[in-house]
Amino acid sequence: MTKKKSRKKINKIILITIIVLIVILATLLIFQFGIFKYVKNITKEPRLFVIRDECSLILGNILHQIKSNGECKIFCRNNCNLREMNYHNSEFIEKEGSCHICNCYCK
Repeated sequence: MTKKKSRKKINKIILITIIVLIVILATLLIFQFGIFKYVKNITKEPRLFVIRDECSLILGNILHQIKSNGECKIFCRNNCNLREMNYHNSEFIEKEGSCHICNCYCK
């Protein structure tokens, strides 16, 4: 009888040890892959950064650096990367006779 009890006790200890090791491993993996940062970024509201078009007047014509929504998106992605944030969205506002505006949203 005592051998069966001691085996059951040893089996319980081994099982508890395995569970504890699995929990420790899972915690280390979560920290290693930065899952907390990912979850934190999902819940954050995007921040607005206004990127002004650096336009210039040459021979009576306005030359724009940001001419379209696609170029606005590229500028926005680069701006978010510089700030070490994730790109969320961009909005291009075209203005006649003036410099365009690119609204950039980063998380």
